[in-house]
Amino acid sequence: HWLRMALHVIAGAGHWVHAEKPEAVLRAIRRYLHDKR
Repeated sequence: HWLRMALHVIAGAGHWVHAEKPEAVLRAIRRYLHDKR
C-alpha cells in the first residue's frame, strides 16, 4: 500500500498543517483521491 502514497508540501505550514492551512490540506486530499481513482 505504500506504493500509493504521495508527498505534498504546503508552504507556510508547520507541524499542525491541518489546523494552520485546512483549505490547502483539503485541496491536497481531494486531488490525491481524484488522481487515485
